[in-house]
Amino acid sequence: MRTLSFFLLVALSTGNLLAQQDCKLYFLDKPGSSAEYHHFDGKEKYTGKSVMTVKNKTSIPGGIQLTIESTSYDKDEEKTFTNNFEVKCINGVFTFQMDNYFTPQGETQTGTIEITGDELDIPANPVVGQMLKEGTVTISMTDNPVFRMSIKVTNRKIEAIEPVTTPAGTFECVKISFDVESKMVFTIKAKGIEWYAPNVGLIRSESYDTRGKLTGKEELVKLVR
Repeated sequence: MRTLSFFLLVALSTGNLLAQQDCKLYFLDKPGSSAEYHHFDGKEKYTGKSVMTVKNKTSIPGGIQLTIESTSYDKDEEKTFTNNFEVKCINGVFTFQMDNYFTPQGETQTGTIEITGDELDIPANPVVGQMLKEGTVTISMTDNPVFRMSIKVTNRKIEAIEPVTTPAGTFECVKISFDVESKMVFTIKAKGIEWYAPNVGLIRSESYDTRGKLTGKEELVKLVR
């Protein structure tokens, strides 16, 4: 029985190690490493920055989980909020919750804000033309049932594998396009493009209105590995 238990333990450990090796993280993976992003409006005017810092890296069944601290600043370098979230790579697929990238839940003068979101993915071996998971984020206020906003991301598609250059350097990226539809009192439609590099993360993102006019941009400007 002890021999059987030993071989089972070895088999499980080996399987978990192989799963980790198959994982391609679209994020920095060393605790203490960080990425700084600058944000711009449609006229490419600087509006603020955010810093993503890897706080922890743990092994989970089938892969790896990272704990990330996200800190945002306005254009005057005043801190606006800090949020912690997790990203995962399981069985070769990188996943993240959509609500990770929104202002944290909490109390306001008119009630408690609740944010829930689906999980999006990026495969380890992306293929141009491949369609990816879609998802929805819902923002509501417990003391004000009238206030409810949903943001739906659809038609996520791998458009290309291409190099992208920013002030932080040049990176070989997966280019992903998608449609966005937000609903509250009325519906607003938009389009977006994101570029992700393995073992780094988001390199650049751009948002456009339905006429193709740029409405916002975010890009990586600094890496600390």
